[in-house]
Amino acid sequence: MKYFIIFFIISLSQTKENIEEKGKKILFPKSENIFELKQDDYEDFIKDNKYIILIFYTQWCEQCKNIMSILEQISIYCKENNDFIIARIDTDKSQDLAEKFFLSKIPSIYYIIDSNPKKYNGIFSYEEIKDFIDLKIKGPIIKFKTINEINDFVNRKNITILTTQPNEIFKKVSKKFEDLIFFSQCISNECKEKYENSNIILLKNYDEKIVKFDNKTLNSDSLIYFISKYSIEKGGILNNLGMQFLFKFKRTTLIYFRSQKNDDLIKYDSIIKKIANNYNEKMYFFISDITGDEFSIKIGSFFKLEKDDIPSIQIFDLTGIFGKVNSYEFDYKKYNNNEKKFFFNEEILNKFIEDFYKGNIEKKIESEPIPKDNFAYMTVVGKNFNDIVLLNNKNIIVLFISESCLKCNDASMKFVELATKYNKDLPNYKIEFRIMNLSFNSLKNLTINKFPSVFLFKINEKKNPIEYEIKEKIISKDLEEWSFKLCELGDIPNWERNITEFMINEEMKNKEKNKDNNYNDTNKENDDKDNKKDLNKEDL
Repeated sequence: MKYFIIFFIISLSQTKENIEEKGKKILFPKSENIFELKQDDYEDFIKDNKYIILIFYTQWCEQCKNIMSILEQISIYCKENNDFIIARIDTDKSQDLAEKFFLSKIPSIYYIIDSNPKKYNGIFSYEEIKDFIDLKIKGPIIKFKTINEINDFVNRKNITILTTQPNEIFKKVSKKFEDLIFFSQCISNECKEKYENSNIILLKNYDEKIVKFDNKTLNSDSLIYFISKYSIEKGGILNNLGMQFLFKFKRTTLIYFRSQKNDDLIKYDSIIKKIANNYNEKMYFFISDITGDEFSIKIGSFFKLEKDDIPSIQIFDLTGIFGKVNSYEFDYKKYNNNEKKFFFNEEILNKFIEDFYKGNIEKKIESEPIPKDNFAYMTVVGKNFNDIVLLNNKNIIVLFISESCLKCNDASMKFVELATKYNKDLPNYKIEFRIMNLSFNSLKNLTINKFPSVFLFKINEKKNPIEYEIKEKIISKDLEEWSFKLCELGDIPNWERNITEFMINEEMKNKEKNKDNNYNDTNKENDDKDNKKDLNKEDL
């Protein structure tokens, strides 16, 4: 769980013990093909080289080992075919530079053209990186001489937007889809004859193989709509392109989450594909196996689904405030007369979709796990919001924050102090202060339009929360006085505590508790092994 409230003690995790726990060092030998960059060399290096692929790595990163071998091959390809140079930076030795790039994970790959760095979001494979480099060198439109070249390319990349005569609109739109879809031009008479001089064609190796742009009005909007409508496979497996399109166009999306290992669930794939054709104008349809490869598991994590949650069908609305994804779950018991076994057919799924468009499906409440650590007294999540806020016989003041909110750090710290004072040290007062992160949790009947926001849920008036007006920032004393006055609690009590020292102690207690739990789990595991040995002896 991500808390703003403990951001100031994160540095504790970078102790000597933790660094040693990162495991055995995987030393990367010097490479003849990949430049080893240091922090001080970076600025001069990007000025001297027009095209650069840059990987951030560490000596202890297991995944870096595989990617580094791919980049070795890419470097050899680049030496023979183009001007791209491959370089790498050890983030442990160049921490200031790593911070400048706001790295969220290791390894991370960036491409730099004319000293302008951008993140590479494609798949870490030889073919994908090679095609990506070719695109950057040759421009946004790839030229083909024969139909066979085009067919080979489509078989490998699944899709391309083809024209025989690229105009300014085609060139403009191709830049908008950079890194997503390859735009191409066939320059032979063979192409013109085969495609009957069609201006723009979408070629793919799924659904209808060829789709002609037949809108009489060609402009950027009509071409973008054409691409957004026909590029995604109807009821196909949710992949990187699907995820990118999902957020780029914010189309309503239905996803069937299931396991590839369960034949009883796979049989429903054909129904998803069939119904997808009926709603192609309105929404995307995908299938996702969140128990599969690393990318699929990340999809499950993004949509807050685990193995125990499947099978599941959900409709996602991406037009929420601040990019919030609202989800609407298919209740198979409701549509199957309370049958316990998961089941649907065309008629049932159509009914669910129609109910969604009529507004008859309630939004799913998103939630982080209910916290059980020493900081649980100051937080609230989607799963326990009703119990802690609405059903609690106390006045509850809630601070609503989000991950992208810069002012939320300071506001959270003020609430940490107030929560520690009233929730922990002075519980007899009829007031509590709580923090809720709406990046990972959702509310049913309350819409938050700005962050940070503070609302008072007063006893006997919980359905009509009162908003506290935040001027430039939250001032603890002003908020306390405002709360006590509205709740008619009398004088504000005195209270003293070194909050920083207290939070660090609580964090250390959490670590000790985790160690004890791990120790107990290990002992239990050893006991189970001993019991199995004894059983084996008895069997013998």
